[in-house]
Parts: sequence; structure tokens; C-alpha cells
Amino acid sequence: MRNVKYLFFTIYFLLIVNQMKAQEYICGKTQADQIIIKDLIGGIRIEGSEESELIIKVVNFDESTSIKALDYKRKKNNTNIGLQVVIKNDIIEIVGASEESENTWYLFKVPNNMKLKINYDHPFTRDKIEVKDFNKKIEISSLNHELVLSNVSGPLLLTAVNGGIKVDFKNLNQNTESKIVAVNNNLEIHLPDDTPANLIMESKNGRIYTNFDIDFNEKGKDDLRFIGGAEHIYKELNNGGSKLRLEAVNGNIYLRSK
Repeated sequence: MRNVKYLFFTIYFLLIVNQMKAQEYICGKTQADQIIIKDLIGGIRIEGSEESELIIKVVNFDESTSIKALDYKRKKNNTNIGLQVVIKNDIIEIVGASEESENTWYLFKVPNNMKLKINYDHPFTRDKIEVKDFNKKIEISSLNHELVLSNVSGPLLLTAVNGGIKVDFKNLNQNTESKIVAVNNNLEIHLPDDTPANLIMESKNGRIYTNFDIDFNEKGKDDLRFIGGAEHIYKELNNGGSKLRLEAVNGNIYLRSK
């Protein structure tokens, strides 16, 4: 009886281990310098990594569902976590490849020497996109959800139609300009107070507020000064630097020093 229990436990343990292995995909070392994520409805979180390999993790992924859906939208689930990963020249392309991927949260640990591009324009995407601790170029377009970036350097090219955008800069890349656009929501940008930048800001149907030392007197909200709206504002910070373009069509811009 004891041997039967031991055998049962061993089989159960091996099943758990296999399940855990199925929750992670490691893309081996390549010469690629950019990652593109598209046609993925599930949740996306990005973390910059000092490792040399791309690692993708999921929790509670139903592998049996993904196996049944190998021809999902003519994509091949070659990762066992519902994604298709294809390496083309210098690009790693990642797309959803199973129905289960639509209901799954993915954590991408991306090497910090790679550029990142995400297309999240599907009307049924799952939730906001989060990016943190990333030092290279980030390009994201989102239709319905918020973009939240922290401890990033850029350059950034961000567009959100119906969601807001929050960015907490570690520092602002001084070699290439950044552009951040929200159509129907607010922008909230945090910059170190010693950041050199050439600011270009516009809020067509909203207002612009800041606590940077910019020469405007009208008081706004939360100790931020109202400095304009419905027009372009050009201003140097700390004697100028790379261009930072901030645009909100139907929302406010909040530029905060830290």
C-alpha cells in the first residue's frame, strides 16, 4: 500500500512539474534587436531584464485548450503557452496562437538591449499594458486600454485612443525625441526635475498643468500650475535637450517633476 501511495505521489509530482514547465517559454539567444508583439488579446506586462534571453511566463494556462487550437487564426502555437514566436532577421515576432491566449496574462522579461513594439489595437483586448525597468525604444499603440510605464528611458512613441497614459521616466533619452499621444483621455508624465528637454505640448480640448518652473502664473489643481490648452506650447527645461512631444485631444496633460 505504501508503494502504491509513493507511486501515486511521484506521478502527481511529475505532472505538477510538467505543468510548471508549460507555464514558461524561453527564447534562446539570437541576433535579434527588436521584439514585436501583435494580434494578442490577452494581458501584457513587460519587464526589462539584464538576461540575454527573452522569457515569457504565464499563470494557470490551460495547455489542453491550446493544443486543440493549433490552427487558431492560422497561427502555430509553438511555445505551448498559446503564442507563436517567429524570428525573422533581427526581429522576434510574437502573436496570439490559441483561444486560451485571449484570457491569459503574459509576463515578458525582455533583454534591456532590445527595442520593443506592441500593437494592442484590437477592440477586445484584455486590460492595460504595463512596462517597467526598460531602457530602450518603446513603441505602443492601444485602442481601448491604459498604458502605464515606470522607470523607463525611451525613446518612447506611445498612442492610446480611449485609455490614458502614465509615464514615470527614469531619465529622458537625449539622442532621439519621444512622442506621447492620448486621444480621449489624460496624459500624466513624471520627469526628474533636472531633465534637459525641449517640450512641445498641446491639449486641444483640455488643459495643461505642471509643477516645473515654467513662467506661467495661473493656479491649477493639486499644486500644479495651469500653463495652457488648445494651443502648442514650446518650452525648454534645464537649457533644453531632446524633444518631448505631449499631445492630448480630449483630455488634460499633467507634467510633474520628481
